[in-house]
Amino acid sequence: MEADELARFLKRYTRQAHHRVDQHPRLKPLMQAELDLADYGRALAALYPAVNWLEHWVAKALEAFELAYPLVPRGPLLAADLIALGLAPAPTPPPQAEAMPASKACALGALYVLEGSRLGGDMIAHHVHQRLGNDAPMGFFTAPHPLGDGFWQAFWRFAAAECPPREWASMGNAAQQTFETFNAMLSLAPRG
Repeated sequence: MEADELARFLKRYTRQAHHRVDQHPRLKPLMQAELDLADYGRALAALYPAVNWLEHWVAKALEAFELAYPLVPRGPLLAADLIALGLAPAPTPPPQAEAMPASKACALGALYVLEGSRLGGDMIAHHVHQRLGNDAPMGFFTAPHPLGDGFWQAFWRFAAAECPPREWASMGNAAQQTFETFNAMLSLAPRG
């Protein structure tokens, strides 16, 4: 099935860039055994500007290429989690005057990064709940997807239908660039 082939291709193509985000010093505490509420709050504060940038960018790209994919921003949930922890969400820098993605494949590459973050969010939510119980607000990590539990498979079918194999490398390049920008934004976030 083409959707499965695309999934294998893109995961392999972006493995290193994805790993750099997962292992970013600002996010790494989320999966450590000694996680406390202060660590959790600092990680959420670092995520906030990057998530808002990515959601804005993907929404713009989906609109530009008339891609009918259900996107429900989780940035407001992340802000609510921060506020519940007694932290003020840092203002998100205005989006750079970036050019729109060059193609539908590039827009789908950015969407891959955003949708994949929900899978990571499930793992993080499980770990955080084990470590911090109900003390940690997790609206951002536990928000349901409009497509339900099967959203990841639905994403791959959608991406394969919209992106022919000859465009997969473009999708991969855009996903890598999205990971790199996200990583850079994590590094720029104010330290808590």
